[in-house]
Amino acid sequence: MRSLKFDEAKFSILKSTLMEADGLIEAWLSRERKSKETDISEPTDALAFVSQISVIQAIKKHLKSIDPEVNIRPLDRMIDALWDICSGASPILFSTPVEVKQGKPVQRKSNEHLAPIAAAVAILKKLEFSTSSSCKYVAQISSLDEARVKQIHKEFSEHRKTDSAQNLYKVLQQEVLLDEHRGADEFLLKIRDLVYLYQRLV
Repeated sequence: MRSLKFDEAKFSILKSTLMEADGLIEAWLSRERKSKETDISEPTDALAFVSQISVIQAIKKHLKSIDPEVNIRPLDRMIDALWDICSGASPILFSTPVEVKQGKPVQRKSNEHLAPIAAAVAILKKLEFSTSSSCKYVAQISSLDEARVKQIHKEFSEHRKTDSAQNLYKVLQQEVLLDEHRGADEFLLKIRDLVYLYQRLV
């Protein structure tokens, strides 16, 4: 029987991620709501949603550090399903037999919804794409004007947005950059997921 190793650093990351997610999710769940159709999202709601993905990714990394051969496909499926929800899809994995009336989200006068666009550009830049080519690509897949994409990225990179928006901008980058990608195509799908999240929030 082979022995399993324990990675204290990855376990510490898992504990920290769980603690952060706990505060965000509990605040999200405990907020008073009149109805799902008329509920107005709070700036931290998107952070709470993304924190669920952070927890699963941290669990994946911890399990892999203990046993490189462990089967983590169920966790990958859950992560993919959560990103699908961000894009407005209804994944089979998290489907329910209960019919739910779909209401149009109420638009907020805030800037958290712009964080995914800025994050997409920032991630491409970190992978050594130029600012111009990064903004051009994000503009193409988001149907936004290229100049508008550049302005959004500039404002976030200069920390000119609210604390909650800047925090979301940072978290979204971490989710993509820290995740394990199998190839360029899968990585670009994650960039598209950020654009879908933006479209979901507006």
